[in-house]
Amino acid sequence: MGIITLGPEGTFSHQAAMKLYPKKKLAFASSIDEIFMRLADPQFSEGIVPMENTVSEFVEETIFNLMKYDFSLVRKIVLPISFNLVGIEEEIDYLYAQPHALVQCRASVREKCPQVKIIETLNNALSAIQYQANPKNSAALVSTFSQQYYDLPILAENMEDSEENFTTFFAVGKTPCPKGKGKHGTSFLLFSEGTATTTKQIAAECHDMKIPLIKLKNLVLQEGHTPLYFIEVEGHLQEKEVLQLFESLSEKFLIKHLGSYPL
Repeated sequence: MGIITLGPEGTFSHQAAMKLYPKKKLAFASSIDEIFMRLADPQFSEGIVPMENTVSEFVEETIFNLMKYDFSLVRKIVLPISFNLVGIEEEIDYLYAQPHALVQCRASVREKCPQVKIIETLNNALSAIQYQANPKNSAALVSTFSQQYYDLPILAENMEDSEENFTTFFAVGKTPCPKGKGKHGTSFLLFSEGTATTTKQIAAECHDMKIPLIKLKNLVLQEGHTPLYFIEVEGHLQEKEVLQLFESLSEKFLIKHLGSYPL
């Protein structure tokens, strides 16, 4: 079976898919919604989706679909994120850029082309493709992977404002990942109003059970204004302590197990 990820070719998700599953056949979807919808097809075993960027935060479309579908997180990979400004002309009137990329390169874009008109795209690969189709007086903000994949001329490298720029991707599968050797992580979505008391209670439960807390993030989704927490702990749900944590939190909150995976 193949892997479905965010396309067209040249996206960060494509890069993550190649690293996670270098020998599997890849197919490309036009949106994260489409990845989850098509994952029900028997020809696909996993889908690769972005979860969180250190600068532009969580990807709401991914979180919403994890709430909607009963698939499991089965693999995790963190990619360093780098952007290039590509083009051939000194006078730039139009810049093709994906909104998350623009957030991560705001200061550099302001410095390199302060008067430019932004044309938003769905992803970095489409920024590259649209620039190729309309290169006159234009440029594009694309990933290093996209720039190399489409062999585009570079005007400026390392456009990202922060050196600590990483994106976490997950493989979403139909079958939960069994516990194997080595370290594992487990993620949950917990539905609760964002309060200091809730945060302390979750952290205290992990501490009391001696479970390392990797991430605890309060989210508010724009769609439906849903308040919830993303929780990631060390350990597999098949381990006694992690299962006890899940059961304990289930008594106090509405909680969904998203999956366990190797770290």
